[in-house]
Amino acid sequence: MTSIYNPYLLIINTKERLFGVIGIQTNDILILSTKDFKKLEKEELIKAKLLIKPKEALSQEKPLIFNNYILLQ
Repeated sequence: MTSIYNPYLLIINTKERLFGVIGIQTNDILILSTKDFKKLEKEELIKAKLLIKPKEALSQEKPLIFNNYILLQ
């Protein structure tokens, strides 16, 4: 069932060159970010002692399933 409630977060820090767009869904989260943002996010999650699912990266060899759709590069 399609939800009309799909919040997105946009995080930009030009001084440190961090960029991230985060699409929050019920079962999945889709993130488009720089490597620096990804590194900082991981450090902050560890510092906060939060458990997260392992991340999967979209590549030409490996499509991703997101909200029952197959994402291809």
